[in-house]
Amino acid sequence: MKHRRNGGFTLVELLIVIMIIGILAGLVLLAMGEARDTATATRIVSDLRTLKAAATMYYVDTGSWLEPGGSSIGVFYRFEDQSEKVAALERYMNSSIHKDRYYGVVLRHLYHPSLGQSGSNRSGNRLIGLMMASQQQISRGVVEKLAKNASTTGIVDGEGDPFTVVDVVPGRSIEVYMPLQ
Repeated sequence: MKHRRNGGFTLVELLIVIMIIGILAGLVLLAMGEARDTATATRIVSDLRTLKAAATMYYVDTGSWLEPGGSSIGVFYRFEDQSEKVAALERYMNSSIHKDRYYGVVLRHLYHPSLGQSGSNRSGNRLIGLMMASQQQISRGVVEKLAKNASTTGIVDGEGDPFTVVDVVPGRSIEVYMPLQ
């Protein structure tokens, strides 16, 4: 007759516990990654709304929209250049946009029927947007979250169409916009 010791675990029992802990840790890491993508997409939408509100307040005070300038239909202003257009917007913002997250602000003036313009009115619509570097902060999950919520958040692409999933390629920037009018 063999006597079993009551004080320890067998090797099989220990391996089963280690496998269960590993599986649970993997599930937690997956959930955290998805939550981080959702938080980043929410932050981008919030920053766009802040820019849109600042541009609207600028219009109310001055009677004119910030224009891209010249005959250009779109222009990009880097935050680090301290352009007068970015400074004009920053005067109307309670919370500053975290400049380390984005390259800068993009102003576009375009005509697009889906934004409510009739064919005879070619004055166009104005978009304000943010340019981000894909390798710095934008994962495919973030882009998918932005595209999924584009209809409810009002995010559009550079042509005024609802934002869709684009390929996230290192070195390629991603632009997201909101209509000003």
